[in-house]
Amino acid sequence: MTVTETSREAYESITECLGNAQSEVLAMIECLGPCHNNRILEALQQADRARPRNQRRGVPWVSNNCWPRVTELMMLKVVVNMGKFQGRWSGRAVSMNFRRVSGDQRLIPAGWVRVQQREPIRMPKKVIDAAERLKMGASVAGRKLREYRKVKGRKTTEPTGQLVFW
Repeated sequence: MTVTETSREAYESITECLGNAQSEVLAMIECLGPCHNNRILEALQQADRARPRNQRRGVPWVSNNCWPRVTELMMLKVVVNMGKFQGRWSGRAVSMNFRRVSGDQRLIPAGWVRVQQREPIRMPKKVIDAAERLKMGASVAGRKLREYRKVKGRKTTEPTGQLVFW
């Protein structure tokens, strides 16, 4: 057996155990190719409205019942994350994660550019020893803890005078 035959068998064995909503979402991702969650949701809503009234879903597709199904399919490794891409959606410049069915070789739609991942900015931690912490705690104790009091209908803050050591 070739790799594509074995992966197809594994794919079919997984699709047999999917629920109705998961199988609908998977079929839509297969039909669309690489797409983001908002596009999947929009396509599911359009497909549901195109059906005759007696064959429609009881509940309309919303983000709360579509996006978790995509995540479940990703956990089953049927759908894979392609990464974050930047483009225009509904007239706005946005960055979205694209998903595709595993094994699908189609490219990202035109107009979307991969976003480069940046290293997070890390602030250096200031090392404070215990003696310095005690001095700082005693000197700013009155400024740290404040109490709200009503004076003539207005709230004012006043220092409590408590000593705080941490």
